[in-house]
Amino acid sequence: MLFKVGIDNPAIQPEEIIKDCMYLCENGNSKNYYIVNSDKFDTEDNKKIFAQAVYDGRIYIDGWTATINTTLQDYKKDIKIIF
Repeated sequence: MLFKVGIDNPAIQPEEIIKDCMYLCENGNSKNYYIVNSDKFDTEDNKKIFAQAVYDGRIYIDGWTATINTTLQDYKKDIKIIF
């Protein structure tokens, strides 16, 4: 997804924020979060991490692997889905 979006340097190693779920790429002052499995947002701790990410940076969701569950529905105006 990182290469498809094309806004981050592919040489930067993404930081895993939630195991097998959410990754962060920092590009200068910009924070871009990539979600590949939204099923992991069902825990309260992960919902808090996601909520903070929405306010800290931009969220990109892999439309092929992520489901739009209730956590994501609450933030649908703040996120962009990438197919």
